Amino acid sequence: MRLTRFIGLGLSSLLVLSACSNDEKEEKEVVEEETTTTAENEEVTEEVKINDETLQKVVDKSNEVDSYHTSLAVDAELDEEVEETMNLEVDYVDGNPPEIALKSSDVLRTISKDGRTYFNNDEEWVEITDSIDEGSLFRVTYQKLVNTLMTVKDELEREEVDGNYVYKFKGQNQNIYHAIEKLLHMNLGEVDVSNHDIELEFVVDEEHFIRSMIFNIAIEDEEGTVNLKGESTFDSFNEIDGIEVPEEIE
Repeated sequence: MRLTRFIGLGLSSLLVLSACSNDEKEEKEVVEEETTTTAENEEVTEEVKINDETLQKVVDKSNEVDSYHTSLAVDAELDEEVEETMNLEVDYVDGNPPEIALKSSDVLRTISKDGRTYFNNDEEWVEITDSIDEGSLFRVTYQKLVNTLMTVKDELEREEVDGNYVYKFKGQNQNIYHAIEKLLHMNLGEVDVSNHDIELEFVVDEEHFIRSMIFNIAIEDEEGTVNLKGESTFDSFNEIDGIEVPEEIE
């Protein structure tokens, strides 16, 4: 088997979940390797020409977002044998640093507030502030999703469905593949990703918030296949006042 694990698939939050089960040295090595110092809650500042009035409103509206709830579900299959599933839910409050409460498979795993970060290892809450970069806790932020939509917008078809604006693509496109790869921080190792089929859909509501991104990617190279499918949803915009810290931490 050429690759039995999708290292870095999805969120760098997975580094927290895996690294904390190892010793501190291993944890730091993983974090140093995978973490970038770029802030993940930046506003959409790239100068892109937007001819779509709805998308322009999406960008404008995104600069008013202070908090939200988001979920991310990803299923991955390698050579029809190795399967991995990721299910995350996050309450996110913008700030410097942001406040984050992250659940994995319905278990509250990570809390970050007031510059302190804690991890639930199933036995106790452990502070990992000195071992993890705050920017690596959660990278599929709303601002990053908006940036991704702006990156691929010219490749998408638009239609209106039940009062929503749906932007979608089906086919092969390197620009779109790499945009998704960047958003999810995927690393498929030695897999040749040039031969792929993508189905991608963004749903924008009447208030010009992106409510969901759905993707399905099928990759085939000389050694086998990779199939990735997932959905990222966003709701409760500006409805979360702050993250509550569990009593066990206080």
